[in-house]
Amino acid sequence: MDGIDAYFKKIDRDLPSMHDFLRRLIQTPSLSGQEEELAGIVSDELRDIGYGVAVDEMGNVIARRGGKNGRTILFDGHLDHIQPGAPESWSHPPYAAEVVDGVLYGRATVDMKGALAAMIYGCAAPELTGEVVLTLVVHEETNEGVATRKIIEDRGLEPAACILGEPTDLKLS
Repeated sequence: MDGIDAYFKKIDRDLPSMHDFLRRLIQTPSLSGQEEELAGIVSDELRDIGYGVAVDEMGNVIARRGGKNGRTILFDGHLDHIQPGAPESWSHPPYAAEVVDGVLYGRATVDMKGALAAMIYGCAAPELTGEVVLTLVVHEETNEGVATRKIIEDRGLEPAACILGEPTDLKLS
């Protein structure tokens, strides 16, 4: 079995755990400035699946895995979300993480807890020569880019590439 087959086999095995994790993320409110509980859940999950984890003074979660012999790739996402708005505007309760006909409903599912779960589990699957760094930041909804810049500067990161998990309607920039 070549590397890509092994990778997809591990992803398939991890899908139930990833789905459970995503539902826990959605069930945990994490408004800007109130991300601490979610950061704890994310940090524990990252450690459980093999990442080295640090939480900085702002509350950002920085996770690393892989080797030091190759280049570094950074995956960036945010832990916070905006207010859910009026309850009557929701077809399903915003923090219930209900699955109906194969669709998961809940606040921040698209922006951006689904991407967080995908990045965390997707980057855990392969054996790496380089390093993967996940920066899972706070206050993005109110201060976009500030936390990520601080992490990169404070830790002297020089990633070869950075992938943002932000939804874009498939528009690239």
